[in-house]
Amino acid sequence: MIAESVELTPNVFESIIGERFLVGNDHESEDRIELTLVEAVRSPRGHPGRLEPFSLIFEGAAEMPLNQGTYLFTHPEIGTPPIFIVPVSQDQFVRRYQAIFN
Repeated sequence: MIAESVELTPNVFESIIGERFLVGNDHESEDRIELTLVEAVRSPRGHPGRLEPFSLIFEGAAEMPLNQGTYLFTHPEIGTPPIFIVPVSQDQFVRRYQAIFN
């Protein structure tokens, strides 16, 4: 795992769009699933002196749903930060989740 001091900014996530994350409730769980980062959107409503707000969209298999909540997202470049996600849509094959950073 990479140092936990990686600052989670839009730039960090934009550089890893299309990459997979292992997602679960803890580092050791075999119940972790793969989600793919498919979108990183910057918000135009930032405030001077604060981090830039943004949102992320992840996709995963529809047959392996996650509930709204905070999960550990493991990725080799950013380590294992906890990220709060909300299911936002699904079709027969894919379930989409959103994370908002503000």
